[in-house]
Formats: sequence, structure tokens, C-alpha cells
Amino acid sequence: MFAYVNEVAALIFLLLLLLFAGMPVFLAIGLLGGMGVFIFINPAALIQLPLKALDSMSSFPLTCLPLFVLGGLIIEGGKVADDLFQFFAMLARKFPASLMVATIAVGGFFCAISGSSVAAAATIGRLSLPQLAV
Repeated sequence: MFAYVNEVAALIFLLLLLLFAGMPVFLAIGLLGGMGVFIFINPAALIQLPLKALDSMSSFPLTCLPLFVLGGLIIEGGKVADDLFQFFAMLARKFPASLMVATIAVGGFFCAISGSSVAAAATIGRLSLPQLAV
């Protein structure tokens, strides 16, 4: 009477159904992630789940990311970002889409300064929007 359905296919179908029904993406992914944990992880291992979550959240790269983003906001507030964008846009003016090339160059520059590519992507994404909207 009932056909066998692969669990992964069922979760993907349910995710698409929830997204097309209008549920916000973060809620749909969180709900399906929670269901996937209960389906695919042994119930005896579920006891260790809070400890694993705490260990992953207390890692050093995650503790320093907010400070890197704060550094980017300080750079934005001091208008250093505008000067950097103007400098790299001047260097890239011969390329097509020179402002995009300048955005990539500023991102590489900030990544080299901060040492964190994730923080550089978050910061330069926030800084470049006003420049690209012009």
C-alpha cells in the first residue's frame, strides 16, 4: 500500500513545499535540519548533540569574527573605505565593470589585513553596497 520513499528525497520535497508555500527560508531550513537530525542520527548519539554544538560555537575563528566585522565598521565610519574604493577604482578603470574589479581588489586587501576571508567578505559586502549603488 505504501511505497518506499528515500528520506533525503522526502526532506528535499518537503523543503521545496514549505518554500513555495511562503515559509521564510531560515525557518524551513531549520525545521528540515531538525527533522534530518532525528532521522539520520542514532538516538543514543542525540545526547551528545548539545556538547557538539557548544564545542563548535566556542571555536576561535567564530569568537574573532565579530571583532573583524567591528574593524570593518570602524573603517567605514572613518571613510577609509571610500578612499580605498577610489584608489582601486582608479587602478581598474581600464577594465570593464571597473567598480566590481575594485570591489574584489578591496576585498582582497582587507582579507590580507585581517587574515579572515569570512570577515572580509562580510565587511566588504556591507561597505561596497553604497559604492555600487551610485
